[in-house]
Amino acid sequence: MKANLKLHKVLSSSLAIIMISSTLSVPQNLILASQLSDINVIDDEQNKDESISEEVPDTENTENISEETSDTENTENISEEVSDTENTENISEEVSDIENTNEEVLDTENINKPITLEEVDKKTNQEDLFEVNNNGTIINFNTGTSEITNLVIPAKIDGIVVTGIADSIFSGKQIKTLTFEKGSQLQYIGNNTFANTPIESVEFPDTLKTIGVSAFENTNLKSVNIPKSIVSIEDNAFKNSSKLEEVIIEGGDNASIGSFAFYQNQLLKSVKIGEGLTTIEEYAFQECSSLSKVEIPTTLTSIGSYAFSKCSSLSTFGLIDKTQEDKVIIPSNLTQLESNLFEYCGIKELIIEEGIEQIPANCFYF
Repeated sequence: MKANLKLHKVLSSSLAIIMISSTLSVPQNLILASQLSDINVIDDEQNKDESISEEVPDTENTENISEETSDTENTENISEEVSDTENTENISEEVSDIENTNEEVLDTENINKPITLEEVDKKTNQEDLFEVNNNGTIINFNTGTSEITNLVIPAKIDGIVVTGIADSIFSGKQIKTLTFEKGSQLQYIGNNTFANTPIESVEFPDTLKTIGVSAFENTNLKSVNIPKSIVSIEDNAFKNSSKLEEVIIEGGDNASIGSFAFYQNQLLKSVKIGEGLTTIEEYAFQECSSLSKVEIPTTLTSIGSYAFSKCSSLSTFGLIDKTQEDKVIIPSNLTQLESNLFEYCGIKELIIEEGIEQIPANCFYF
């Protein structure tokens, strides 16, 4: 614009000169200032239009850029939303994992709690707990890390009638009560089967014939009622059952009580043996210091040495239902007595019936 202004001034001077001399002819190529001004204006407007035209595409570009920017922002927003969704899913998964972890922790806390067989049965079938062989003997029992306090022995497993329990299967378990399912045909309990358990009570089936060696040794049984189907109570069967107070043997088929079968049960107070039992082996009831009354059957023919030795409270002894308080009556069916049989007992009065063939000198040693 400055260049145009200078030209305008020059032309204005020329115009003045031309106006003074009207006789002078104006050259065709001479452009008047007014015309030049118009031309400049036109040029400026054209330039402006061109500039505007050039700027219009820029505006379009700007719109495109804006759109691209908007698209970018939208993309970023979508990415953020996706990211948020993924984060939400991750959080949900983490929360789920935490909940699962908490459940696992709770399950872990419950592992070591004692449970009953009924509670175990809610989670699994009895067939999964017991394993039985083709002879009907239970040979394995597994509840994992869980302990069972109330044990029920089934009458059948996988369709096989249960007739026996193998050695040591439940030894050391935390069993407190033992029962047998109705209809049980169990005939024998193996050696050490329930030894060293806190078992407090047991209900034997009326088919039981044999109680194995140390089967219930060192338990918390308070009373024992053995059915008349019994044939053999093996050695140490109930030895050191420190809480045992009463023993009832309903009878037997030529049955016998083994050596040390009830040895050192110091709370045992009474023993009642039904008809059919024939033999009590040596040391069977030795050191049962609280034992005060023993009733025996007419079928009993043999009592081994030391069988009632050191039963310091024993004052009543004789045939079942015929005992007399504070009297030890040796019935005639016991044809032979063994040494030290009643040594250190609490005998107050002794009656020996006719028919006894041999009495060792130290049989009643005081």
